[in-house]
Amino acid sequence: MTVEPVTIHVPEYRSVDVSLTDAQARQLQLGSGSRLSITPARSGFRLTASSHVGSISIPGLVVHVIPKVPVENVLCLMTWSTRRLSFLDPSLGHASASLTEAVAAWYARMLERTLVLGPDRAYVEQAERLDALRGRVDLPALAHSGGLPTPLPCRFDEWTVDTRLNRLVTSAAHALARQPGVPFHTAMDLRRLMRMIPGVGALRPDDLTATAPLTNRLNDHYADTAQLAILILRSSGFGHGAGSTVTSSFMVDMNIVFEDFVSARVAALLTDGRRLTCQQPVPLDEERFVVTAPDLIVTDHRGHTDPSSAVGGHSGGSERASMLVNAIRWFRNG
Repeated sequence: MTVEPVTIHVPEYRSVDVSLTDAQARQLQLGSGSRLSITPARSGFRLTASSHVGSISIPGLVVHVIPKVPVENVLCLMTWSTRRLSFLDPSLGHASASLTEAVAAWYARMLERTLVLGPDRAYVEQAERLDALRGRVDLPALAHSGGLPTPLPCRFDEWTVDTRLNRLVTSAAHALARQPGVPFHTAMDLRRLMRMIPGVGALRPDDLTATAPLTNRLNDHYADTAQLAILILRSSGFGHGAGSTVTSSFMVDMNIVFEDFVSARVAALLTDGRRLTCQQPVPLDEERFVVTAPDLIVTDHRGHTDPSSAVGGHSGGSERASMLVNAIRWFRNG
């Protein structure tokens, strides 16, 4: 008989006192890191949420950090945070009780629309030792083989689905499908979509950090889904534990989502040749000892900065948010 995990809801930037064992508190702190504060309280432990919203799970317990704004509003903000992804079904946000559930349903629909247009395939260079020659002989590897005639080191181009794009989208689907906060039917949809492109390997260390363009004219239909997959993978915590004890998390930093939304919105309003730079270090003295990093800097076509366009700095949370919202109004009105 399967025992349903205990679910705890913590509003963003709020605290909730809950009854936990010492082992659960340690596991939860390990899985959440600095995204969730866990301190002893009179009635057990006090969970204090930060700017990260989403879900954290340990065996027998799921913690949902609820955003201050409705889930559908968070999804709309994320469309700008991920370079203006298309959000075609706002009803997903209304029908979902948590951000993790809404993002999983959203991603499943986007991935299905992408794969219907055809999986990404590409020629990828492979290096293997074979009994017969395929492609060309790998001379450096042959020199280190000690003169053995077989197996012969070969290098050849393989037409395969094991591409960077497919590794990103399938890894994001796997990360969401294993979250306890994702409904069973959504997790099954994600696993079904993963089976549509068999032969895709695990995510490689440079898949998230590579600077090469993600898409080209042949696989441009992957663009939006790949951007959302990157956001999901960067928001998904690694599994921790030993033996059968596993923790997982999916948390989105609302501060970063809002900053990305503001910068993307302001950049969209700059249609007169001006360019936007975000959080670029700027020295305040000739010796460059005092450096600040404004949230937004607008330069003209000659690269000159308008001092009145520098927004942000080291302001507090609510004051900084107000300044960024006013920046949108300022740039909109010219």
